[in-house]
Amino acid sequence: MHIACIDDSLPFQEEFRSVISSLLSSSDELDCFSDARLFLNDASAFDAAFLDIEMEPLNGIGLMEQMHAAGINIPVIFVTSHPEYVFRSFGMSVIGFIEKDRLLEELPRILQKIRRELQLMTTVTFQDQQSAVSIAQNDILFCDMIGRRVCLHTKDSSIPVSGTLESVYEKMDPEIFVYVNRSCFVNMTHAVMIDKNDIYMSGVEKPLEISRYRRKAVLAKFIVLRKERL
Repeated sequence: MHIACIDDSLPFQEEFRSVISSLLSSSDELDCFSDARLFLNDASAFDAAFLDIEMEPLNGIGLMEQMHAAGINIPVIFVTSHPEYVFRSFGMSVIGFIEKDRLLEELPRILQKIRRELQLMTTVTFQDQQSAVSIAQNDILFCDMIGRRVCLHTKDSSIPVSGTLESVYEKMDPEIFVYVNRSCFVNMTHAVMIDKNDIYMSGVEKPLEISRYRRKAVLAKFIVLRKERL
């Protein structure tokens, strides 16, 4: 994972590097930039970015807008001393923010969230009746059996694929995808509500049934992922 920290305060860059170094693996990399414009030239080479909102001459929100215009949609975390500024970022692809005086407490949770977002962006490949189909895990809402065929459901379509339900599930991230009954598993990041034995999914018209034996595990995963979004 290649991470960028963009902040015009050199003391904060040093603090950030010191705190994050113990949380990264040997394969992870960190680069710091004092000027957002310099980062923008290389932004596509990074997996995630921590942006200071109050930089000059190009602030974090302005940098985000230019990244989106260039088609660069990596996970972004705003770092600020003034959390009220974060509300201006609503509507952008921001996965969280950290107050500078809470860096030590918040960074482990945010890094876990980044790794989850990057996992969701990875694609999985399946064979349909005619050719191979590659789909980002985040685009899959749920998977079930229609007749004797396994079917992947996205927001826009339903895609029959070859193999058993178990073999399809083996390609998914088990931290994200959970069986709700013996013939259906769901992407829990798209779950919006659980009501008794029903799970409601974003982009799915009707609720899906949760079996009595799986309800406890499904509810536990739902609560964990909801906390991560906060």
